[in-house]
Amino acid sequence: MVHITSLFVIALVLTFALIGQLIINALQITVQSFMLGGGILVMVIAVSMLQGFQGKRLDAEQAALVPIATPLIVGPGTMATLIVLANTDNLINVLVAGMIAAFGVFMILNYSNKIANLIGDNGVQAVSRLMAIILAAIAASMIHGALLAWGIAKS
Repeated sequence: MVHITSLFVIALVLTFALIGQLIINALQITVQSFMLGGGILVMVIAVSMLQGFQGKRLDAEQAALVPIATPLIVGPGTMATLIVLANTDNLINVLVAGMIAAFGVFMILNYSNKIANLIGDNGVQAVSRLMAIILAAIAASMIHGALLAWGIAKS
């Protein structure tokens, strides 16, 4: 399951980094609009992380692609972030970062039981909250970038 999930994550990262611009062009959406909408979605995800995810139990094989690979790992926020970064930063950097992140996903999924046992329940909660704060900062940056581009905010 870890291998299938990781390969699907890589496919999603490549798809949205490489053809994300085509997607937003086809939908006639500006990068700034995607930044704002994606930033709001990423902020909602960060708030959800702080509240704790609650979900159903699923068969591991069925869950490898949906909901684990998408939307939990590569969800709307990640898709928005990839499209925005591919349009605002060096594409090679975005692809390399995406592959590093995908490798990190593989390692974490592969060793998740050992990591959870090592850091304990309190450690898992602390890391989750830290990641939520980092995600909220990324969301704020995306929202601010859109507002700057429209001349609504100042730097």
